[in-house]
Amino acid sequence: MSIALDRVDQEQLTLVFNSKPELKKLAYEFCSAFNTKICKVGGSGSSLYMVTPSGLPAGFITTMKVMGGETAYVYDNEMLIKKEKSSANVGRDARESNKISTLIRSLKKNNEYPNDISITKAYAATATCAVLPVKDQGRYGAPSMSVHKEMAKSLIEHFLGIDTLSVNHYADELKKMYSDYLVNMKTYNESTDDFTRFCNGFKLIGICYDNAYGSTAPDFYLLGDGTMDGNFKVNVQGTLKRYESLKDTEVAVDAMMIATYMQGKKESRIYSERDEMYIGRIEQYIPDLDICAGYSGKVTWVAIPKTPKQ
Repeated sequence: MSIALDRVDQEQLTLVFNSKPELKKLAYEFCSAFNTKICKVGGSGSSLYMVTPSGLPAGFITTMKVMGGETAYVYDNEMLIKKEKSSANVGRDARESNKISTLIRSLKKNNEYPNDISITKAYAATATCAVLPVKDQGRYGAPSMSVHKEMAKSLIEHFLGIDTLSVNHYADELKKMYSDYLVNMKTYNESTDDFTRFCNGFKLIGICYDNAYGSTAPDFYLLGDGTMDGNFKVNVQGTLKRYESLKDTEVAVDAMMIATYMQGKKESRIYSERDEMYIGRIEQYIPDLDICAGYSGKVTWVAIPKTPKQ
């Protein structure tokens, strides 16, 4: 059984395996242990990028010569490995060992090995930004009213019956204050209702880039169903699924509608031509579409609530 996806250049992979037998051995044992596959040859053949059975990114493996001429076997995954300190040869997001079996045991012991569930959880931890902009509509809390000293004095004297006339000087100002308060309270209540509606269930779409700047076309898309709890933690039901395009997915119609709307915003800062929905790198709730978007690292997340706005 091949340990590489069909889209991998097999001739290039064979050359890498022939020139780097230690990396070949690591690849076969790693893929066997964790049911991963090679999706890309990187670093001029010095590293092999992995994916889970569902195609979720699973970091990369590599080998290096260390002090004494020994071979170090390395697994690097910034999503799963969060060490307190770097080691002499690798950073905080990688594990190394001079034995493949020890490396595999270490990854299992620390729950740092890749699978659909662990990668989904790691992605979900970054997806909070897809919903919080809805809450941010009411970011300053419930609105309030305040009056200056002279107005307060007139109101108190009016209430106590000491002077019932002077407050009339502030009638127009008080009317405007109260009118503004009602408008702000309506916005606040709507934002609270919208946030609750999103938290109760949404379709989650991830637009995934090769770099953290979204400066190229997306590498792929992620799709799943999510909720957000009271601690602002996104929970994905099941696991995320990877797609090269949204055109043949359950959100194809939504994606097309979003793209049509966003294409009408070509003069706006929220317009982008890099992804199929023309979302780009934004953090905002878009009332006209009733969707919310935010970005974290290499992913722009889009949340579409399952309960429509009333």
